[in-house]
Amino acid sequence: MTQKLADKVALVTGGTSGIGLATAKRFVAEGAHVFITGQRQAELDAAAEALGASATAFSVYNASKAAVRSFARNGILDLKGTEIRINAISPGVVPTPAYALLGLSPQQIRSFVDVQLQTIPLGRVGTPDEIAKAVVFLASDDSSFVNGIELFVDGGMAQI
Repeated sequence: MTQKLADKVALVTGGTSGIGLATAKRFVAEGAHVFITGQRQAELDAAAEALGASATAFSVYNASKAAVRSFARNGILDLKGTEIRINAISPGVVPTPAYALLGLSPQQIRSFVDVQLQTIPLGRVGTPDEIAKAVVFLASDDSSFVNGIELFVDGGMAQI
């Protein structure tokens, strides 16, 4: 293939079958980073598998993160006057046992983390407890006037 979509990012809605799946496959073949959505988990899993294991974990994850961000930003309008707050946390690189679910070996995980260390302004990965502290802050009265935000707890990665 010509790789005419190298370094491009594509979101294919309805990417579990038919035209959507064919389009997602073509995008992957041309070098794009592809994220797919679908309504049924079994079909979504099968389509992600057909696209390749890197696509499997991150396509679903990233699509769900985008939905959470949108919900936090827009849901506050639906809840106006209820004193219910909606905020989202976007953690950076935090090695957890979930990394093993990606099908990577411990060495591949270590290599991934080592590469990421080069882009994190703090020069280190986060810990689960650091993320938990940010979540507790947003749930507490200490953040009583914080509403509809996405809080990046990522060592500064999103800022560069």
